[in-house]
Amino acid sequence: DRFLVRHVMFLICAVARFADGQHISPSKLQQKHGGLAAEAWATKVSGPSKGKGALPFWAPDDPFPGYCGNLWADYLRDQHAIGHEDRDFLLPLPSKCGNGFVLRPCPNSTALRWFRGVLQELGVDGEVIADCTLASFRVTIPDLAYQCGVSSDTRTFLGRWSSENMAD
Repeated sequence: DRFLVRHVMFLICAVARFADGQHISPSKLQQKHGGLAAEAWATKVSGPSKGKGALPFWAPDDPFPGYCGNLWADYLRDQHAIGHEDRDFLLPLPSKCGNGFVLRPCPNSTALRWFRGVLQELGVDGEVIADCTLASFRVTIPDLAYQCGVSSDTRTFLGRWSSENMAD
């Protein structure tokens, strides 16, 4: 469960879609520029079939000061412990008995069930859990910025949106 939570934190902080994380090889994760950097070999808007190069992602080292500790060092250690760092996805399929992983990409439906189960174990309200989707990770940071009164153009940048009206 800690592995999944760290993975979700990376997606949220890097403003990445769930599928983006499934198109990043662990060997491409690097701690640099005060955060964890990676490049997805394909995304909704980039990749070999779209004629565009890899899309970079970056998550700051201490996204929530005082709460996460060595989040990315732990995440990199977790990725290394799974092995097969040449795989082309970050989140493997959990084994049926829950004590390891199957070296295949974790499907969206399985990851969502797993994540909602973790939230339930943490005592999160059922309505909040029901509203949580894997797609919602990408808008978490821009939504927090909106709630803090951050300008529309900055939210557009944070959300990686192509037009400013997407930020509102």
